Amino acid sequence: MAFSRLSGEAKLIGLPEAIRERAFTTPLPEGGQKLTLDTRAVADLAGQFNRYGHEIESLALGLDIHPVRYLRNEASITAADQIRLLNTSVAQVGLGGLGGNLLELFLRTGIGHIRTADGDIFEESNLNRQILASTETLAKPKNRRSPRQSSHRQSVSSP
Repeated sequence: MAFSRLSGEAKLIGLPEAIRERAFTTPLPEGGQKLTLDTRAVADLAGQFNRYGHEIESLALGLDIHPVRYLRNEASITAADQIRLLNTSVAQVGLGGLGGNLLELFLRTGIGHIRTADGDIFEESNLNRQILASTETLAKPKNRRSPRQSSHRQSVSSP
């Protein structure tokens, strides 16, 4: 991948063009259509350009190409607001009953950077109350579950 330095910020050469090449037209339920980018394309481009998926999605929105995963959000979240969410960082302490649900909402809304902390382990009494708890996670640290959870919800490729 070729990099250039512009205004102190590293920019990938060819990424906008690659996003445009992978975009396709999607009919909207309320009528009309939009240029969109599906989750597979986001993941492929993230891997190809060694970027995180939320960076690809943010750049696509800036090009007026809408990630399919966020199309239904547009009734309440504008493209500019979605870009802000994708570029937002959140630190979350606690992954129990409330924390697990918050993490799920952060991931589905498109928060770009999430750091989690919880020193507890999953116990059997968590199974009916905590969204991150499962029989596979019993006796395991709660903080180890959140990265796996996020990989299923967000299109993320580690640089």
